[in-house]
Amino acid sequence: MVEDLIQGRVEFNNTELDDLIILRSDGFPTYNFSVVVDDATMEITHVIRGNDHLNNTPARFRSIRLWVVPCPGSAMSP
Repeated sequence: MVEDLIQGRVEFNNTELDDLIILRSDGFPTYNFSVVVDDATMEITHVIRGNDHLNNTPARFRSIRLWVVPCPGSAMSP
């Protein structure tokens, strides 16, 4: 579940979510892991993205919870 600042509550079926992967086989971090580290380091308070990133949001939020960093507000613009 995501509380989006524009779309309100958006729920995802847990069975539709992939395993959380933080490193690729070549050793480079995945996008969803990198943005969480970057947002936390830069003390980002709000993330505004296009609606096409809504499917990335559950992985990003799981990474945030995993690393126990403040969760920025999320706004997905249609």
